Amino acid sequence: MHGLIIGKFYPPHLGHQHLIETALSQVDSLEIIVCHREEETIAGTQRKQWLEELYPEVLVHEMNVDGLDRTNPQEWATAFQSVYTQAPEIYFTSEAHQAESYAALLNCAPYIVDAERANVPIAATLIRQNPATYLHFLPNNVRAHYEQSL
Repeated sequence: MHGLIIGKFYPPHLGHQHLIETALSQVDSLEIIVCHREEETIAGTQRKQWLEELYPEVLVHEMNVDGLDRTNPQEWATAFQSVYTQAPEIYFTSEAHQAESYAALLNCAPYIVDAERANVPIAATLIRQNPATYLHFLPNNVRAHYEQSL
């Protein structure tokens, strides 16, 4: 069984790790697509590298999403299909509001992981807004990036 996770991972945090580890426990192989935009302060290549360090068994891609229409899910699905190497059978996400629609567009089953953020109560937006407060939610390789700038 092959799984797919799509996200910004801006930055990768323990909630993302919970999502990835849940996915790994359910599939034989997993791919991750790291979506990024040019104006973001942490490059997509950096986020991809962090995930590869944490999960060398996972195939991680980066995808620049500048120019994609935010209101056109089919356009996004087509873009994702041009990036991953194997069609997923399961799409893993913590974003319950988009699980069904993206899974349908990708022709696979949705699997929602901790949508309420009960297991790991953090969001990347909070980390970006106040990294010093939320360092304990970052894996060591990501935490080092923030500690340098504090």
